[in-house]
Amino acid sequence: MSDTYALGGLWAVIDGYSRALSFESGWIRLEMPGPSNLKSWSVEVIGVDADGMDVLEHHYYNRRQRVILEMITGGGHRLWGEADICRVAVGPRARATFSGIGFLEGFESL
Repeated sequence: MSDTYALGGLWAVIDGYSRALSFESGWIRLEMPGPSNLKSWSVEVIGVDADGMDVLEHHYYNRRQRVILEMITGGGHRLWGEADICRVAVGPRARATFSGIGFLEGFESL
């Protein structure tokens, strides 16, 4: 079973610094075979601002793709976990995709 939740805010902790990533739309997708049984999670954001994309693109292409994501859903739930930057695409509707690694803190509250 897959559940998708809209994101209201996203921060990436890279090299010990938290950087806010402004975006037009974003969501987190949870793959859960049962209640409180998280199999995997991923995040996609579209319309990322230029400053945020510069940081993500730099780390992606320099093979330092692991980040810690801190998120707030549209409903106000706080989530955080470690993820890999899977894909970045620059341009007018810049986008980034992350694949979660291990446990996603706070998912039980969704």
